[in-house]
Amino acid sequence: AWLPVLGGINFSLRSYHFSSFILIFLALFGVLISLYSVKFMRGKGRLKEYYAYLLWTIAASCGAVLASNLIVFLLFWGALGLLLYALLSLGSYRVATKGLFIVGASDFALILGVLFLYHLSGTLEIKEIGSIPLNSALSIFAFILLAIGALAKAGAMPFHTWIPDAAESTPLPIMAFLPASLDKLLGIYLLSRICLDFFKLTPNSGLSILLMAIGSFTIIAAVMMALIQKDMKRLIAYLNISAAG
Repeated sequence: AWLPVLGGINFSLRSYHFSSFILIFLALFGVLISLYSVKFMRGKGRLKEYYAYLLWTIAASCGAVLASNLIVFLLFWGALGLLLYALLSLGSYRVATKGLFIVGASDFALILGVLFLYHLSGTLEIKEIGSIPLNSALSIFAFILLAIGALAKAGAMPFHTWIPDAAESTPLPIMAFLPASLDKLLGIYLLSRICLDFFKLTPNSGLSILLMAIGSFTIIAAVMMALIQKDMKRLIAYLNISAAG
C-alpha cells in the first residue's frame, strides 16, 4: 500500500492473475506507441505536451488495473477521461469536447454504479466484493450502470460516435493507442470483473443476452458503416469499433 489508510479507505495497488495479464499488454502497447511516436511526431508542435499526456495515460491505465479499492480505481479511471481530452485536443478541441462529454457521461454512470455496488456489498475493497446475486432491482440497476462505463470505454455502440471524428484530426499514434488498444483492454477488463467477480451473471440470463446483443450489433453495424466510408481513417476507426463487439 502506498498510502495505507486515509479516511478508512485503503489506497493500495495489487496485482492479480487477470490484472497482470492485462498489465503486460498495456505496457507492451505503451512501449510500441512511444517508439512509433519518436519518428511520427518528429518536427510536429507541442511535443512536450504530447509525451507528457501519453506517459500519464499509460500510468493511469496501469493504476486502474492494479487498484485494489473502488475509490482508487475511480480516481485513475477519471484521470483517463481527462487525459483523453488532453490528447484529443492536440488535434481538435471540438472532437476533444465531444469525446469528453460521452466518456464523462459514462463515467458518471460508473460512479453511480460503484455507489450502488458499495451499498450492496458493504465494502470498497475489490477482492472482498462477493458475487452479488442479480435478483433485485437495485443489483440489476448497479450492473447496468457499471456495464455502461465498461462498454463506453471499449468503444461499443452506441458510445462510439467520437472515435470516427477523432480519427480525422487526431495524431495517428494516439488513435492507435487509445480507442484501438488501451481503451478496449480497459473496457474488457472492467466488464470481465463486473460479470465474473462482482455479480453472479449466468450465461442464459437476460443481462447476458443483452450484452451479447450489444456486442453483435456493434460488430455488424460498425462493419457496415466501414463499408460506406470514403475516408481511410474513418474506415479504420469503424473497424476498430467492430472489434469492441
